[in-house]
Amino acid sequence: MKKIIILMGIFSLFGCNDKRYYPNDSNFKDIETNFSIKVDMANKLYDENFEKLMKLKINEDFFKHYNKVIYIQGKSYYIGYATILDKRGVENPHLAYLAKIDSETGRIDVVKN
Repeated sequence: MKKIIILMGIFSLFGCNDKRYYPNDSNFKDIETNFSIKVDMANKLYDENFEKLMKLKINEDFFKHYNKVIYIQGKSYYIGYATILDKRGVENPHLAYLAKIDSETGRIDVVKN
């Protein structure tokens, strides 16, 4: 138990920040100013590579059932889709087709598809 508490203290000192910042959060723009890649470019990268990464073709019906969600966590953008029927709200939806985009290099990693 003591080891766990010590490890948690060490991680908090080194800034292992799991807080999510959404575009409607006032800190989102402040954090984004420190990034090389802005949210518009990250969104464009996600859209351009979506079919290749997720192995899914998007049609008009897709947007009738899903809303795009973007947030910043750590030094990366996370972009995914939440179903319109999800009642958990914008801050904590279940995300499908989630990708992590590095804010410095633009590297895209699939988190969940």
